[in-house]
Amino acid sequence: PGNFLTSTERVGVLKLWNVSQRAPLSQIKVGNTGVNCIKSFPLNPNLFLLSFKNSAVGVCDIAAKTMKFMSSPGHSETIFDVVFHPDDPDLIATASYDGYVKLWRISTSE
Repeated sequence: PGNFLTSTERVGVLKLWNVSQRAPLSQIKVGNTGVNCIKSFPLNPNLFLLSFKNSAVGVCDIAAKTMKFMSSPGHSETIFDVVFHPDDPDLIATASYDGYVKLWRISTSE
């Protein structure tokens, strides 16, 4: 309780904070470009879905401090929303200003 996550717009770094401390609890390098969007995974509080400035998408495990999944750029414009599928934790969706919604399977990286 009292923990929250922030990201940087220029560099792919997540910071885990606690409201009672002035410095972050930890930092996780998640990519080479800024993070646009962060969504938590309802079934696992350690998994976060990320979209990046280069139109890639990834899943970060903050407990293990690793990327569980990272795509190559998949849209021609900025991703404005990302979601986990409510019934299939292996499936994620991205929506972009290019007018497309894309589905990604974490286990196959496609």
